[in-house]
Amino acid sequence: MDTEHNLLENELMIDNISQSHLKETAMWTKFLAITGFFLSVLIAVGAIIIGNIFNSLSTLPGGKPMAVMAGWMITLIYLFVAAIAFFMSLFLFKFSVKMQIALKANDQETLNVSFLNLKNFYRFAGIVTILYLVILLLALIGGIIAAMLGR
Repeated sequence: MDTEHNLLENELMIDNISQSHLKETAMWTKFLAITGFFLSVLIAVGAIIIGNIFNSLSTLPGGKPMAVMAGWMITLIYLFVAAIAFFMSLFLFKFSVKMQIALKANDQETLNVSFLNLKNFYRFAGIVTILYLVILLLALIGGIIAAMLGR
């Protein structure tokens, strides 16, 4: 039989094997999300501590006033990183919780919301990756220009 199956016209089914895989995936993503929450809090606390260290360095004899600005910049950068880690963990956590509920209750709407959160996680991760690559490219270009001007 040479029949083409269009997945958009047919409803996909989650069989026992898929359900087992999704259940285990939800368990692991919940673990990763909770770990991500913990790490984002540690990053935020570390950012505040580092900022205070730089501020106290500026008050020492011979301390530079620029240390205060450096402390603020480092604090802001690390708080930004902590916020990114927090939101990525939040999307993963929502995915895992909704997936567990959907599989227990056999609820299609909750399953759809779960996959929406997974999509949002990957979209956010993609955007962060693109921004990271752009920053690396700009740093590379800046380094090349600085090397050329330093000759």
